[in-house]
Amino acid sequence: MSRFAKITSVCWELLLVWFLLGSCALVPGGDTSTTASSTDCPAAPAGSSETALGKWGASCCPATTTSDASSQKTPLQPSTHLDGTAPYRTIAFWLDITGSFPRQYLEAAKQALANTIDASILPGEQGATIYVAVINHDSWTPESVLLTLAVPSVPADPPLPTMQAAPKATGNQYTDSNNDSDTQTANCNTLRTYYATLVQSHTQLRSIQQIVKQQDTDPLRKLTLPGVDNTGTDEWGAIERSAQWFQAEPGEHWYIAITDLWNNESDQQTTHLFNFSGVNARLLWHYCGSDATAEQCSENDAYWKNLFLEAGAASVKMFDPATSVALGNNLFS
Repeated sequence: MSRFAKITSVCWELLLVWFLLGSCALVPGGDTSTTASSTDCPAAPAGSSETALGKWGASCCPATTTSDASSQKTPLQPSTHLDGTAPYRTIAFWLDITGSFPRQYLEAAKQALANTIDASILPGEQGATIYVAVINHDSWTPESVLLTLAVPSVPADPPLPTMQAAPKATGNQYTDSNNDSDTQTANCNTLRTYYATLVQSHTQLRSIQQIVKQQDTDPLRKLTLPGVDNTGTDEWGAIERSAQWFQAEPGEHWYIAITDLWNNESDQQTTHLFNFSGVNARLLWHYCGSDATAEQCSENDAYWKNLFLEAGAASVKMFDPATSVALGNNLFS
């Protein structure tokens, strides 16, 4: 072979090596900067977790908005995966407007419920029906219901993607480098597709949140309660009306009452027989009253708690005003 032929052969070999090494960073479209060098990145995390995928994607999968080589290139920025787990809820929310209960607690409870509803709208949540009603001298009457809120379900976020495992070594440096690059590019594309779907999901989420705020929670915040009812307090009407709602609605059931629990009405419409099977009963901003002794308060609370449990309630909790405020936007706890 002539010297010229040898030189030519060597040049072609060098050109081939350059091409093979350079192809490790190539992706469709000719942009060589959309993935980091496979030698600079570890294998994609096998056990998918949001944190691990986010860290890997940020360091190994830069995002490019244009093919212009002078454009600013930033790492792939993930959107956090959100996971709601609540089943469909039916919530009976009662506000005691009788003269024995401090009015300022009602306003605080109303705002807390609105904030709790807003905070509970997450991907995967199944929705809720919320009855906002007042305890008065005849709580059973339909006129006691001030608002009925319908919170829609929210589609779940897409599942975390499964990344390709690192390819097995062949012993050939160029083949292994190419295989690593192909796997990394595929994983980056998978991650980009996942985050693009996630962004779409959260765009829909924000839309639902805005609709609920405008149609449900803002009207609740602005709701003007009826005047003080000094005729009497009908706790039984609220309880039995709620039991009726629970029987007609599926899912998880919550009885939340802002009241002192001092019943002094014997409404002929109620039977004092009710089914609270599986109900979560919460007495919030619970105020015993200024005229009762500590012993009387304790006996009255024990009476109602036992009554709820005997009717099948899953749990009964009573929170005083300070503890209720501390619950913040988490009244369903």
